[in-house]
Amino acid sequence: MPRLKLPKLDLSPQAQSIIFTLVCVIIAMGMFIWAYNIKDDVLRGIITTLGSLFLISAPIAAWGTYVARSEVRTFFEQNLKLNEKLQECGVVDTPAWPIPFPTYAKKLTIFKMRGHSWFGTHSRKLKTLLEHGGKTTVKIYLLDPNATCCPALAEYFNETADQCKDKIRHSIIELIVASEQSTPRHKSDFELYVFSIVPRHAYYIIDDDFYFSWSGLARGRIAELPMLKLKGGTLKKFFEEDIDRFLGGNDIRLVYSKTQGLEAARAELVRCGIDMNDLETKVQAR
Repeated sequence: MPRLKLPKLDLSPQAQSIIFTLVCVIIAMGMFIWAYNIKDDVLRGIITTLGSLFLISAPIAAWGTYVARSEVRTFFEQNLKLNEKLQECGVVDTPAWPIPFPTYAKKLTIFKMRGHSWFGTHSRKLKTLLEHGGKTTVKIYLLDPNATCCPALAEYFNETADQCKDKIRHSIIELIVASEQSTPRHKSDFELYVFSIVPRHAYYIIDDDFYFSWSGLARGRIAELPMLKLKGGTLKKFFEEDIDRFLGGNDIRLVYSKTQGLEAARAELVRCGIDMNDLETKVQAR
C-alpha cells in the first residue's frame, strides 16, 4: 500500500509564531475548562496555574522565536547576497601586503610605481625564478624616472623629486642585476618597461591569479596597502581591459630584455639616468 506523502509547508517565521501562539492558547483554554470541572481545590489550582503559564508565556515565546528566526534568516540572506556579489566581481581573497614573490610561475607581470622596497627584498628570488621556475616570462613595468609626474609623486610621498627618481633607478638596477646574473635552464625571459603616465594602481599577475592594490588620497606611505585577489568576474575583466588599453598606448617603452642583453639596452638605460659603470660592476660582482 503506497504511503501518503504530506506536502511540506514552508512557513515564514511570523506564520510559525502565530500558529505556536494559537496552539498554546487552545491548550490553556482546555486546561481552564478542565480545571472548572475538577472538585479538588489543590488539583484545580495546579491546572489553572499551568494554564495561566501557557497563556502568558506563549506570546513571549512566540515573539522571541519570531525575532530570533527573522534575524538569523536576514543574516544569512544578506551574507548570501554579498557572497554572490563578490563572486560576480571575482574577489576570492583579501591577502595581506606585500604578497610573497612566487617560486614558480609561467607568467609573472607586475605594474608598480617604484617598487624599491619590494624588488629590493625579492630581487634574489627573481633570479631563482628565472633559473628554476621553468619556462617563465617575466614582465615588469615601472614609472619612468624622467616622467613629468615624478615631482608631484615625490611631494605625495613627502620626499624630493631626486629621491623619488633614485628609488625607481634603484629598482631598475636591482632587477637587471638579478636578470643578468641568472642562468636559466629553460627559455625564460625577462623584460623591463617604463611608463610615463601617472600610476593609479599596482597590479600583480601570477599565472591566473590577479592581485590589485591601490594608493590612498592622503600624503605619505601606507603601512598596509589593501589588496584584492581576483579570479574571473567583472572586476578582473575591467582591470584587464584597462591594462590592454594601457599597453596599446604610446606611454610605455622597453628599456631592457634579457634575450637582447645589457649592451642592447645601454641607450635606454642611460636615458633613464642609470649609471652604467655602477650597473656593470654590480652585475659582475657575483
